[in-house]
Amino acid sequence: MLVWIRGAPSPQEIRDRLLADGEFESRLISWLEACHVGDFTTSTEDALSEELEDEYFERQSDGTMLRRTRLKANVRDPATTLPMVPPSFSDPESVEKWHQSFLHDTDKVVFCSNRHNRTHGPGQGCWRGVPGYCRARYPREVFEATQVDRATGAIRFAKKEQWINTYNTVISNTLRCNTDLTCLLSGTQVKAIVAYVTDYVTKSSLTTHGFFETVRSV
Repeated sequence: MLVWIRGAPSPQEIRDRLLADGEFESRLISWLEACHVGDFTTSTEDALSEELEDEYFERQSDGTMLRRTRLKANVRDPATTLPMVPPSFSDPESVEKWHQSFLHDTDKVVFCSNRHNRTHGPGQGCWRGVPGYCRARYPREVFEATQVDRATGAIRFAKKEQWINTYNTVISNTLRCNTDLTCLLSGTQVKAIVAYVTDYVTKSSLTTHGFFETVRSV
């Protein structure tokens, strides 16, 4: 999904004003940080792993044992559940309690759906070349706080989790699947994402038996 804001300044105009106007910089960064995040909002990966997963070992063809993880028996994959319905907005205390539950529920969706495999496999399909590299660009670079490169105008958003992409809490909680939300602040990014979306939507259609197999597994 590509959202274009009508009447918005061009990426170059945004960059020029970002570097020249401190108030604009502050307001723009605040707005962008409200649009997407690159970390869990109420927890950490380790805490969510302890809450949701069990470890087990799987024997490989060469006889070695490989450590794996899976959801605990009493935990249902959040991708197969519906979002929580908000309470009446006339009760602020209930709304605040619901909002915290909403954020933690979103963390669980992101934990189960957005994390990249730290070993880049098996079946991840991301490892390429010699020497190898991850075409999905993991692990991601981390930053303690949002930074603006004064030489180029590039914005590097605060991020502490290396193995998840950026997402929007409302979209992730509603769709309950892997999402990747990025603000396009350069002409190069805009062209690249248009090419990517075009390539993606023109892929061969899912086969009928593949579609029903997906439905059955859910």
